[in-house]
Amino acid sequence: ISHWKVEYAHKGLFFEDVSMTLSHVQAFHSSYAGFDLAQGAQVQMSHITAQENRFGFQVQAGASLTVTDSKITNNTETGFYFYGGGDENISVVVRRSSIYGNQNLDVYQGFYTAQNPGSVFDFRENWWGTTDAWLIESKIVDHQDDPRRYGIYYGPFLTSEWGEVLPGNVVQGVIWQDTVWHKADGPFIAAGSVVVAHGATLTIEAGTE
Repeated sequence: ISHWKVEYAHKGLFFEDVSMTLSHVQAFHSSYAGFDLAQGAQVQMSHITAQENRFGFQVQAGASLTVTDSKITNNTETGFYFYGGGDENISVVVRRSSIYGNQNLDVYQGFYTAQNPGSVFDFRENWWGTTDAWLIESKIVDHQDDPRRYGIYYGPFLTSEWGEVLPGNVVQGVIWQDTVWHKADGPFIAAGSVVVAHGATLTIEAGTE
């Protein structure tokens, strides 16, 4: 699907048990979700716009979503809303996109897992309307709010819309395995608490910022 525009629907586009590729598709003013992915949906998207919907995206457990070069902004509740749990897999990668200005949250991670603690969704290299990691974190609900949830890893992020990647590493959440912070990889920017799990070791190289 390419070069579509959907307006004033309940769900702009709904996917279930299907594999699809979309480019240059726009969803505006949906009363529920601009894009809704149910179980079994495997969807790759680029150059997508989701604005002024209740949710830009709603994604259920058992779905797979890749989004690049897109704009998910100014939705009336949440940019990305994830829900579900249990043993069902879910895979999400969002890169080089703009995610900001959504009224309540930019990302709500409601996917629970008891099987894979420390699992994360890849939201690196996006523009969040700011370079302040604390402000970005304030618009995200994930495993920092409840350890049963998947994490949202958003660092490094962009310095501006469609801009360059901010130097350094944003660190957040729980460190589940032995980890070394090297001086050459700094500076390390803490977004919220960083917790070292029982049995794991964090080593910080001398001179690391």
